[in-house]
Amino acid sequence: MNKIIKKITIKQIIFLILITIAIILPSSVKANTLTIKPDKNTLKPGESTMVVVSSDSKGRVNLKVNENGEIPGDRVSLNSDSQAFKVTAKKEGTIELTAIPQKPMTLNGKNVNIDQVTCKIEVKGEKVEEEKTSEKNELPTLSNLGIKPNDFKGFSKDKLDYLVTVPENVESIEIYANKGKEGQEIQGTGKKELKIGENKFEITVTSNKGEKNTYSITITREGTPKEEEKEENKNEEESKTITDDIELGLRTLKIENNTLKPEFNSEIYEYELKLIGEIDKLNIETEALDESEKIEILGNENLKEGQNIISILVSDQEGENTVTYQITVNKSLKDLDLIEKQKENAKKLAIVFSVIILIAVIIIIIKKIKNKNKIDYSYDNEYVEPYIQKEEQEINNIKEINQEIKEDEIKEEKTNKEEFFEQFDQIEEKPKKKGRSKGKRFK
Repeated sequence: MNKIIKKITIKQIIFLILITIAIILPSSVKANTLTIKPDKNTLKPGESTMVVVSSDSKGRVNLKVNENGEIPGDRVSLNSDSQAFKVTAKKEGTIELTAIPQKPMTLNGKNVNIDQVTCKIEVKGEKVEEEKTSEKNELPTLSNLGIKPNDFKGFSKDKLDYLVTVPENVESIEIYANKGKEGQEIQGTGKKELKIGENKFEITVTSNKGEKNTYSITITREGTPKEEEKEENKNEEESKTITDDIELGLRTLKIENNTLKPEFNSEIYEYELKLIGEIDKLNIETEALDESEKIEILGNENLKEGQNIISILVSDQEGENTVTYQITVNKSLKDLDLIEKQKENAKKLAIVFSVIILIAVIIIIIKKIKNKNKIDYSYDNEYVEPYIQKEEQEINNIKEINQEIKEDEIKEEKTNKEEFFEQFDQIEEKPKKKGRSKGKRFK
């Protein structure tokens, strides 16, 4: 019976463990992996603060705000990262910001269901007057603009036209630009093919209210058009030789207390860096391939939460040739990856503890069942056994008495036999005596 109970118990334990894991694991996948957090939890009417939306999943997230606040747009796109936007307090009360994920969001190539999340900001106090009354009438501007490689210097948000000259061996460039404010849209960036001579490109920035502003970059690619190439072949070869002899770039690029991805190589021009904490400026260590080359670092001040672009320009003495290294700095006040890992570890620990508790409960139940199935001999030990012992003693006494009686009977029977034979012998002896007397008489 016990063996059958043990076999059933093991099967039950395995079955219940599998059911528990099956129930708990889906809940961990379904858990919130979307967060929304403001820099400030309290504002005055007219004040603004940045709000960060982050997730380990990919997809679009709709943004919703109540009548106490104002945001520049109604959605953000996440690529397993974070995006920041500005919220402005309109009146006293509570600003409720809700991030609603559009279905489906994806995680590791699989669709996941993520719950919407909400944060609140208290608005109280006197209204803050706007410093710039003409802000509504200002045209949208960029915070940075440049090309890769052979970037140019002297960008200013109010300067709209730029002239750049690149060597003939530069057949294409990539135009990059950063928004001046959240909610803006930029057109005209990306990879561009260059022809020999003058190439003009326009970059348009549009505000969330539809206002537009246009920057232009005129890039002159050195060299001779193909039609005249044969006539001036010698001059072109000399120009190529001169260009090829120019070795521009960095020998060393290090960021204090941070690591670049990928690892630095003088021939790799784009890097990424994750910055955690309230750090406004990076300590960048650089060394050029040639001592005569000049190094200029742009965008390494007032780093804001979210994405920042730092450009490192390396140019020759004449300033005619420039190579650009670009570092994309993703800044966040908290290590979101570490937080997510801690959440995952907590979920795993919860699963483990749940399974352990379940097993302990099952073992306790099984022991109780086994104890119920066991015979209680306490009554027998207290009452039955003494009675049995007493009965056994009486039986033994009876046996002894019977034995004594039997022995007495045997003795009595033996005595009776002896008496009988003695009497019999006496009877036999009497006739013999009479015969002898008669004989004497006859003589």
